[in-house]
Amino acid sequence: MKLLINNQVFELKNNESSIEIVLKKIDEITKKENMAVSHLVIDHVEVYDNYENYISAHINSIENINAVTKPVKELIMDIFLSAEDYLKRALPELKELISEFYQRPSNESWERFNEFLGGLEWIQNFITLVDNSSYHPMNWNKYLIAISTVHEELRNLEDAITNNDSTLLADIMQYEIYPQLDILKQEIGITIDHEGKRHVN
Repeated sequence: MKLLINNQVFELKNNESSIEIVLKKIDEITKKENMAVSHLVIDHVEVYDNYENYISAHINSIENINAVTKPVKELIMDIFLSAEDYLKRALPELKELISEFYQRPSNESWERFNEFLGGLEWIQNFITLVDNSSYHPMNWNKYLIAISTVHEELRNLEDAITNNDSTLLADIMQYEIYPQLDILKQEIGITIDHEGKRHVN
């Protein structure tokens, strides 16, 4: 099989030991050229995560692996756009959820609360990803302050859940978590407008 990355071609055998070589080569070249992998195109199939699993499952038949790279900043800007889009949708929904918890949460409220926690985890992963990258926006410190406050409040949320205290849960979301997510949304907007660009439809 052939690995193509940034105009370089590597011939490899179709066996399990080649998987580590593929991942290592991609890592080496992207770091050297300050690029990041957007996704892999493996025999015309776009693979966005779990590269190792996909390659392993198709190791005998793979002919070409094409690593699609972008400059680190460009890839991170795409993530900022996704994060802003997510927060624009999530914050009004969170307002509704908070009022449901102040009244009496239904099973559906709890399901939506779990979805909200999943979204928070995505936001935390996004912050960690950017923090570990070679590019940080100028207002990065404000992101870190907001997300660390959210992280602290998650422990308090756990206590409220353990004590089955839906009013406390609503208070924490309303007065602690919501304002920090709103700050994040504003800071993301500032980053995109000053350091990136918005996609015009």
